Amino acid sequence: MKEENFVKECLSTQGFLVKKIQETDEQTPDFFVQDKSNSYLIEVKNKIDDLEKKQEWESDLNRGLVVSESIELKRRNRISGIIKSAVNQLDSINTSVDFKVIWFQLSGRNPEADLEIIKATIYGLAQIADLDTFKTKPCFYFGLNDFYNFMSSLDAVVVSTDLKGILFLNDLSPKYDSFRKSMMVSCFQPGVVDPAVEIENNRAMVVRDNNVNRKDKKAVLNHLRKKYNKSKLIDMAKDHFSASFIS
Repeated sequence: MKEENFVKECLSTQGFLVKKIQETDEQTPDFFVQDKSNSYLIEVKNKIDDLEKKQEWESDLNRGLVVSESIELKRRNRISGIIKSAVNQLDSINTSVDFKVIWFQLSGRNPEADLEIIKATIYGLAQIADLDTFKTKPCFYFGLNDFYNFMSSLDAVVVSTDLKGILFLNDLSPKYDSFRKSMMVSCFQPGVVDPAVEIENNRAMVVRDNNVNRKDKKAVLNHLRKKYNKSKLIDMAKDHFSASFIS
């Protein structure tokens, strides 16, 4: 598959030994990867546009219309389902490895929006505004999130487009401290998102308390207000706008 070849080439050129795992009747991950110190299992997923929406979009463009789109950048159950399936594949191999990674290769018409949606899904991200200062910050683990759900089986998610690649660290993983020192993380710098670093540098908020009901937005906001001693915090929708036309 095209996306698998892309991932293999990316890793091989960085000095990793990449072995394709033989396909069987069982769902298995795509690659066994090694560097001088560590081993990794990687499952590759290709995020593409919905076929019906893509055909409608192309039809409108061919008719000379300007096609605009607004996408809310929030957690999606469909993406979560893909992640769950990928984790099952990573866990299906009875082989001792150091780390497990899911790699999304994006090939839709809005890769930046897709990237943000995946990020929101794995981190339960919300955009929090302080009405006293009129400033906003992202908040990690505000809502339901897959890094918590699969903390023992998933160390990172990579999202790549034709132009860039970003590695999202799971700082809830018990292997977080060792993985962030790995060659794979080094190869993605500066394109690495580490919640612990963002929080330490006061660029983000976080909800660490597992007793807070992530399905109750009001309860999560009250927790944040108390934790940060800010009474006027609200969550805001984050949207991606785009427009296309044929000149």
